[in-house]
Amino acid sequence: MAKKVKDMDELSRVSETEHSEMSAELNERLFKRIPEGKEYYDEVTSFMDGLETGSHLVFEDGLSKFAIANLHDEELSKRIFDFIEELLSNEGEDYYGSNVAYVSFIEPLVYNTEHRDYYKYLGPKSKEAADDYLKDKYGV
Repeated sequence: MAKKVKDMDELSRVSETEHSEMSAELNERLFKRIPEGKEYYDEVTSFMDGLETGSHLVFEDGLSKFAIANLHDEELSKRIFDFIEELLSNEGEDYYGSNVAYVSFIEPLVYNTEHRDYYKYLGPKSKEAADDYLKDKYGV
């Protein structure tokens, strides 16, 4: 099991090996929970480090694009956003997963989506994160 970090300070002190292990574990959780996105994930991981590819890349260049492309599929969207909500809700226990969910899923989703169709799928933590990003970025 990969190391769990509780805050940014702890995250900044992990070794490269520990970071790779954390990424591999988080990516594996994603691949199991949302296997339909395999084509999108493979676009990122196939030329990088496979399962150990940094989760920030996998979530931003894979999952967020997959989620946007599939907003019309309510069941799939609910599963994707439930997974993100779970990661954001565990910030105190797994800061890395929470940070990846915010920086590499919520931010690109809000920034790249011209409409807010995704908003209905957001849980409480995800809504808070999206609203905070909009306020910080655009003063909205």
